[in-house]
Amino acid sequence: MGALNCAGCGVCCTSPIPPAFLRLVGIPVEGVDETRVQYFNDVLLFPHEIKALVERGYSDAIQLYGVDEGFMIFRLFSPLAILDFTYFDPRDFPIDAEKGEKWVGLSCVFQDVKTGRCVIHGDPDRPEYCEIYPVRIESCPPHRITGRYTPEKLKAIEDWKRRRDAGGYLIHMKTRGLKTSQLTTETMTKLLSKITGINANKIKRLRERAYKRDPIARHIRDRFREEKRLMGRMRERARMKYWIERY
Repeated sequence: MGALNCAGCGVCCTSPIPPAFLRLVGIPVEGVDETRVQYFNDVLLFPHEIKALVERGYSDAIQLYGVDEGFMIFRLFSPLAILDFTYFDPRDFPIDAEKGEKWVGLSCVFQDVKTGRCVIHGDPDRPEYCEIYPVRIESCPPHRITGRYTPEKLKAIEDWKRRRDAGGYLIHMKTRGLKTSQLTTETMTKLLSKITGINANKIKRLRERAYKRDPIARHIRDRFREEKRLMGRMRERARMKYWIERY
């Protein structure tokens, strides 16, 4: 058997949410088991990866994941999306989805939700976790993955895990009063400025320039707009101020 071969089904980049949330955006779903939830792999970001994304103008792809006293954790942003199983193959997901069925889900900001493919695949600035993926294949659809890990692949995975377990992704900084639920774009830009050493105004210019010239940056912007639309519809129907935190 040859080297590990991933067919790129997109399962690792998505996380369907139970259909109850679909009703909140006005999509009726009847007779569906609402306890089914797909796993999601958080892409934690090391400081050098944060800086590389900021320099490309992709600062909106970075999300503050966790805050504790004296340190923060960042990951790739995973905005809401409508996962349409007209495009995604339901056989790839261990949730018994049916062909044509739609789910509200979390999806990596760099994923094209119409194809399941990564828009920065092979890009030198994509996070290392994405480069060495799949780190675990137990949850991969067996008909989508073949072969075995090469010694080089196993070494890359072990190196990454060692740096992760040593806390390499922890950003040490004063966090008093900082709450992930109350972050604004302005506050996030200031945080990224402190982490990367790049002037906050320059970060804004890099982002604005990328939106004009870079199709990947425009993809990020479109995913933001779509999530804002979906969250607006959910809040309006559910009358929940912080529904995403309660989930």
